[in-house]
Amino acid sequence: MEVTWIVVGPLRTNCYLIRSGNEGILVDPGGDPEDILRFLDEAEVRLKLILSTHGHFDHVMSASVVRESTGAKYVVHENDVPLVKELSTWTERFLGERIPSPEVDATVRDGEVIELGNEVVEVLWTPGHTMGSISVVGLDFILTGDTLFKGTVGRTDFGGSPQLLSTTLERLKRLPDLIVYPGHGSSTTLAAERMENPFLNGLLSL
Repeated sequence: MEVTWIVVGPLRTNCYLIRSGNEGILVDPGGDPEDILRFLDEAEVRLKLILSTHGHFDHVMSASVVRESTGAKYVVHENDVPLVKELSTWTERFLGERIPSPEVDATVRDGEVIELGNEVVEVLWTPGHTMGSISVVGLDFILTGDTLFKGTVGRTDFGGSPQLLSTTLERLKRLPDLIVYPGHGSSTTLAAERMENPFLNGLLSL
C-alpha cells in the first residue's frame, strides 16, 4: 500500500491518495480541484472512495467536483455530516465565496474496514477536533486529519471537545509506531510524538 499526497487550498491541506494496485482512496480534498484531478490522472488509479477526516471546509471543498468527475462515492463520519452540509456558510465566512456541499453517499463508523485492492485500511473514530473526526489506519501508517500534528494537536473551538480530544490522544498513544500523516504540515511518527509532543508526553494538557 502506498500513500502519496498533494498540498491544496488556502489553508495548505494535505490531500492524500492511499492506493493498493490500481485502486485508490482520496482523503481530504480541500481545494484546488483541477490540481487534484490532475494528480489522480497522473496516478492512473481507479478511485474507490473520497473521504474527509472531518467536516471542516478546508478538508471538503473539492469533494463535489472530484465526486462528479470520477464517480467515486463521498463518505464522512455521521457526526460531521452537519458540518459538510454547512460548507457554503463556512467558505463564505472565510473565503468570501459560497462553495456547494458535496452529496454524502455514505457514512463510516469506528472500526470499519475498507477493502482496497487486496489490502485493507481501518477507520478509527478520533473525535475532539470535531465530533466526527476520524483517522485512517494502514499496516504501517495513520492519517490523522487535524487531530494530531507534528509537535501539537488540533484545536477544539470549531465544533470540537477538549475532553474528547484528550481521550482520543490516549487511544492514539496506545497504537504501534506508525508513520503519522497529518492534515497539515509534515509527517512524523507516533514514537516521536510520544516522546516530543507535549500533549502526548504529559507536559501540556488540553
